[in-house]
Amino acid sequence: MFIWTGVSPVGKGLSKATLFLWNIFFLFIVFKYYQE
Repeated sequence: MFIWTGVSPVGKGLSKATLFLWNIFFLFIVFKYYQE
């Protein structure tokens, strides 16, 4: 959670897109991790 709070303030306009991308990336990593 603290990861995107550290990235979001960089660009208020990009915060929504960054959050969306981070969610996809995080879900992808979790999915790959639990596949084993």
